[in-house]
Amino acid sequence: MNPNPLISVVICTYDRAAMLREAMASVLAQRFRDLELLIIDDGSEDNTEDVVRGFADSRVNSVRLAHSGRLSRVRNAGIARARAELIAFLDSDDLWRGDKLDVQVRAMEERPEAGFCISGYDIFDDAGVRRVKLYPEYGNAGSATTCRIFDRLIRGEVTLCSSSIVVRREMVERVGGLNEELRTGDYEFYTRLAWESPAVIVHEALARVRKHAGNASEAEFSAAGLEEAIFAVERFYALGAIGGDVRDACLTKYRRELAGR
Repeated sequence: MNPNPLISVVICTYDRAAMLREAMASVLAQRFRDLELLIIDDGSEDNTEDVVRGFADSRVNSVRLAHSGRLSRVRNAGIARARAELIAFLDSDDLWRGDKLDVQVRAMEERPEAGFCISGYDIFDDAGVRRVKLYPEYGNAGSATTCRIFDRLIRGEVTLCSSSIVVRREMVERVGGLNEELRTGDYEFYTRLAWESPAVIVHEALARVRKHAGNASEAEFSAAGLEEAIFAVERFYALGAIGGDVRDACLTKYRRELAGR
């Protein structure tokens, strides 16, 4: 085991043993090898532990927590245990392209002013790719762009994918981890990152987001995300970071969508 890997990969999981195996394999097969893989198990009741033990790779380390059902708490546990200067997240039902880390690490090394990096991603199911999400509003395909995304993010005009994100440890230390009062905490965390620092956007689909039967609770998580969006808007308005017109427009939009859930 390398005591000083360049990047820590955090996979949070709960009762997804079969898909976890695929997710882990996509990390360990990365062309970029200088990594550690942290599996943070939120008290799974299936054979998740057997799956993790089945990988004879010294780069893998797992932690089992008492079940909380709070992704914010589980992801923070992974961040706290990460040893590298760069931290990447992969949801346990998603996958990575083989050069994902290689491309993003290089992009961040070339742009030290950026605190985090996102990439495009595709959405797939058993039938194949359903949709590809890129960010053409920020640049051209096949290149990387450094820019501020806070304004579009707080307005809900940009959707970020956790499985595509790489963040500098120093940036997490600056803005703080995920808010554990929130169930998922992702969106609110990303708004803090985006307010504090520009992002590198890689205009390629490096992550693969899976749609499956286990997404049955997707509406519930979408509602949680909208509640977090409202929380973030109110927070940044209170800080004077956004004006009343932006606040009112965002709250109207998010509350209407939340009512529809």
